[in-house]
Amino acid sequence: KTTADKALAANEADIKAKQATKDTADQTLTDANTAKTTADKALAANKADIKAKQATKDTADQTLTDANTAKDTANKALAANEADIKAKQATKDTADQTLTDANTAKDTADKALAANEADIKAKQATKDTAVATLEKATKDEKESKSKLDKDNESIENLNYKDTNDNSVKTVSDVIAAKGFVKETKVEGVAIIANAHKSETIDKFKKEWEAVLGKKYKHKIELKNVETIEEINNKANGLLENKVKSQSLEMSLENLY
Repeated sequence: KTTADKALAANEADIKAKQATKDTADQTLTDANTAKTTADKALAANKADIKAKQATKDTADQTLTDANTAKDTANKALAANEADIKAKQATKDTADQTLTDANTAKDTADKALAANEADIKAKQATKDTAVATLEKATKDEKESKSKLDKDNESIENLNYKDTNDNSVKTVSDVIAAKGFVKETKVEGVAIIANAHKSETIDKFKKEWEAVLGKKYKHKIELKNVETIEEINNKANGLLENKVKSQSLEMSLENLY
């Protein structure tokens, strides 16, 4: 009987211990189901957020494409205008030479008129011809100069536009700055930079969520975090809430 009583007492103690183990397992399962429900809701919200950010990126990509197209068009127009100016410069050079020749002819006629008054009538006719040539050359030179000035003004405007285009920082330069990009006078630049910055942060957050998901054996989402530092802090906080494994700590250390 004594032996049976001891065996019974030992059995009851074993049953009590196993019941405690079962209660702990039940609570763990309940907590896991609650966490899964929360994660599912967060996942749905995150998918909607990703869709919105993708739309923003698509808009930014189109803006960049349009800007590049406009710049290419301006460059082609500039090249065509420079060729036209070169041709008009050649015309002006010819007009200048004609004017020089006309001045020379006029000087020759004046000297001949002073030296030979007897032949003044014939030489006056020569002078008149030279003067007419001079007037025509002067008129042509003025018209050519006026056209050249207008063309120079046109190419200056195009050069200003090209310089303005080149003053826009590249997206990579903008993203290198801390935080998100403020709105600038250049349409599309801030949108593009912020879209790529968001993608970088989202990728970093998803890497952490994948590591945490492996640890907890279900999907984890880091909510209400917007910077790399906030993501690290929240992820490390989640790790400290459960018993850490040495292999996971080493994995995280190697990864980040």
